[in-house]
Formats: sequence, C-alpha cells, structure tokens
Amino acid sequence: MKRAPLIAIVVPLIAGILLSEWVHLAAWQLFAATAIMLLIAMLLKRFSKAFYVMITASWLMAGMTLCALHNPERHADYYGHHISTRNRLCVRVAEPVKQTKKVYKLEVEVEQIDAHPARGRLMLFVPLSNDYTPRQGDRLTATARIQEPFTRDSIHDFDYRGYLRHKDILYTAYAPTAQQLPIPQQKSLPQTMRERLIALIQQLKLTPSQQGIAESILLGWKNDLEPQTQAQFRDAGIAHLLCVSGLHVGIVAGILGWLLGWCGNGPIGLKIRGAVQLIGIWAFVLTTGAAPATTRAGVMFTLFVVRRTMLLQGSSLNLLAASALMMLCANPLLAYDVGFQLSYAALLGIIAFHQPLYQLVPWPDRALLDKETDEMTLLQRAKRLLPLRLAQKLMGLLCLTTAATLGTLPLTLLYFHQFPTYFLIANMTIVPCAGLLLTAIMATLLIPQLAPVLGWLLGITDRLTAWIAQLPYAAIEVHITTPQALLIAAMAAVLWWMLKGRGLRESSLLDS
Repeated sequence: MKRAPLIAIVVPLIAGILLSEWVHLAAWQLFAATAIMLLIAMLLKRFSKAFYVMITASWLMAGMTLCALHNPERHADYYGHHISTRNRLCVRVAEPVKQTKKVYKLEVEVEQIDAHPARGRLMLFVPLSNDYTPRQGDRLTATARIQEPFTRDSIHDFDYRGYLRHKDILYTAYAPTAQQLPIPQQKSLPQTMRERLIALIQQLKLTPSQQGIAESILLGWKNDLEPQTQAQFRDAGIAHLLCVSGLHVGIVAGILGWLLGWCGNGPIGLKIRGAVQLIGIWAFVLTTGAAPATTRAGVMFTLFVVRRTMLLQGSSLNLLAASALMMLCANPLLAYDVGFQLSYAALLGIIAFHQPLYQLVPWPDRALLDKETDEMTLLQRAKRLLPLRLAQKLMGLLCLTTAATLGTLPLTLLYFHQFPTYFLIANMTIVPCAGLLLTAIMATLLIPQLAPVLGWLLGITDRLTAWIAQLPYAAIEVHITTPQALLIAAMAAVLWWMLKGRGLRESSLLDS
C-alpha cells in the first residue's frame, strides 16, 4: 500500500459499486453517510486503525453514491416514466448494429416517447424484413411495446436483465417496423474515420477471411469476421488479438517510441518522444471509433507515458489504480464490464508475476559477462552473448504470456467456460507478430500496392491459427461458479506470495 496508495481507494470503491447491486438507497442518503464518515475520520487520530476503517468505509459509500447518481431513473425525463401499452418512439442508433438470424439488435438513445421529450438507453429489436438496414447514427421512428428484459430461471442461466442493466439499459422493445427519419445523420468523427478505413480495407481485394482479420486487428470491427475464423482464434487463446485493446495501443506507442529512438533519453528527447506518442495513441483511439476498451487503454498508456516523460517516481500498480479510478468515477458500471475486468486483470497479472517468473531462471551476472568479454573481438562477443540475449528475450515473452494468463484465468473460466490448452504456442508465435501485422495493415492503406504482401501475412496468420485450433484438446470446456473463480484467484495470490518470498530469500542469501 505504501508503493501504491491508490489501491486503498480503488478496492473499496469497487466494493461499494458491487454492493449497490443489493443495497438500494437514495443518492442523498448515501451522500450524507459518506460525508458523516469523512467527518468522523477527521476527528479521529490520523493514521490510526479507526481512521483507516472510516476512510475505507467512506470510499465504499462513495462507490454506492456513484451508482445511485448514475441511475437513469432518477431523471424526470427518463422514458421509463412514460411507458404504456404501445409507445411511439423517436430514437437514435447509438452503437454499431448487431444482426442475428431474425432481427437487428439496436442499442438506441431515446429522444422522444409519444409527445414527451425523453432520454435513456433502450434495446430495440427490428425484424430483418424491415424496409432498410439501420446503421449507427440513424434516427428512427417506430411504434413498439416496451417491457423489462426477461430474467433468468435459475442461477446457471445467463442473466440478460443484469447484463443490460450494467449497460444502463433497463427496458427492451420490439418494433414490427421502423422508419428512418428524413434527418441527415450526425456522425461523430471516430465513426466517420472508422467507416472510411473499412471502405479502404474492402478495396484491397483480400479474401473474406483475410478482410475480416484485418478489420478486427485494426479497428475491432467484427461484422465481417467469419464465425469459423473467430472460433479458431478463440480456441487458440488469442481472441484478444481481434479486439482493439491495450495490446494494440501498446504496439502503436512502442512503434512510435522505436522510430523516435534517435531523440535520446535526455529531458528534451523524452518530451518530444512522449508528445508524439500521446498524439499517436489518441489518434489511434479516435480512428478505431473510440470504443470503451480502446479509450480505457489510451488512458492507461497516457499515464505511463506522462510518468516516463516527466521522470516521475511511482509504481506501475499505482498508475494502474489511478487509471481505474478515473474510469470508474466517469462510469461506475464499468466495474461490471467483462472487457474492463479482463484488461486490468491481465495488467495486474503482468505486474505481479512477470519478474518473479523471469527470476526463476539463474541468468549469468551481467557485470561479470561484460568483464569477461571486454578483451574479446566483436565476433567473439557476438558468439558469446547473442544466444544468451535471444534466450532472455524468449524467456521474457514466455513469462509475459504466462503472467497475463494467470491474471485472467479466473475470469476466462467464469465467463467463457473454456481454457485454451495451447495458448503458449499461439502467444509465442502469432502475438509477437501483431506489431508487424498492424504496421502492414496501416502501410497498405497508405500504399495499396502492398496488398499482396498483407494478404500473405494474413494468410499465414489464418493458417497457423487454424492449425493450433485443430490440435487435440485445443480448448478444454470448464464451468465454474463465482466462488470457485474467487478460489482460483486466491490460489494465484498464494502463488505470487510464494514466488516473491522465494525471491526475497534468495536475495537475502546473496547479500549475506
């Protein structure tokens, strides 16, 4: 906690957000309780146990207060206050349209219900036989029956009502027909850029599988991704490659940092490199549609770049907590988002396990190696050091993949009910080439003549992923409950404690 004091804030804040699922109080009551606890903490002896208890309780109440303030039903113009047997709706399609075998699933923002101006999100279902294909940004008018989502019959069923509630959607509606209003679309800049890039990729004349992979890697756009391709990436354990997230933002920041390596590590060079990286990160976020996962990764990497540029001290764990605190204060329901949980669990696993796992290998001392090779020729030094450097890079990548998997394992089993057996093979072969793929896609959009090279790279990725997914027992089906997931997380924490303890004992023996 001394290295990462913000953890002491984020943990009770998340606990309060989760607790609000069962405790329903008015926002003013929760706000008053938070203020009283802070007042009591100010009257107690600073840094005493009672002081810490009251501060923790106040942040827990703050999490519940954020959820109460975020509740759409507290607004007088919420459309849910005007529901009748049939309602005439005027809505705007807020998210990319999803299509099933029978209906379009539209996540819409209600602008008017009957004759009342209104607000709030609604899940609207429109049959495929509709006169036109709705798109994000369209304004529609429809007569629909609004009702609450269906609830699960048992604890093992999917809680669709809870899933929608955690997205600020409290009602669903079915409209037999929907008409587009004769109002020009109001597309945002990210949406416009994403549509233009999709059109450019479609002009490259790639195969359907290659086109779907390219759109997914660059933009996270999965509407053109074949189900078979998506399944083989999932079974190979690299489904995250098809979702624009921290991996892709990190690749962009890394490429820009490498290109600006000539700036040096002086104060001016660091500022130039940091400024270009921040511009590149947020340009990439906007280009990919500013999806929540990409925005979240942009916030995290912005904090890391600013810390390095300004030569600030602080642990990576504290920066991770700071980014989570910023995101949760803006939208407390992100605590329920699977992508939010997985991204932070992966980073937490990397921070916790990467170095302890890497230190399990007894690497030769760097100072002794440099002393031994001082009098060697350049060729002799290369023969001596190159195998060691390659082994260290390979081991670093292996430990990174294992650490991220350990961090996300409880959530992966809980939400997706399967474990990719050969995740190490895929992550050691395909994921390291993700930077090359992303660079090749962006370069081909600028120089279309590179399309054959891009097709060749995407074809190799597709075939290698298919081969891994077809191996025996590539994906083991595992069904666990929430308590079992917590037990697995506790076992991972014990493993981390053992690895850290081993490292401390070894270092103390070496020091003595």
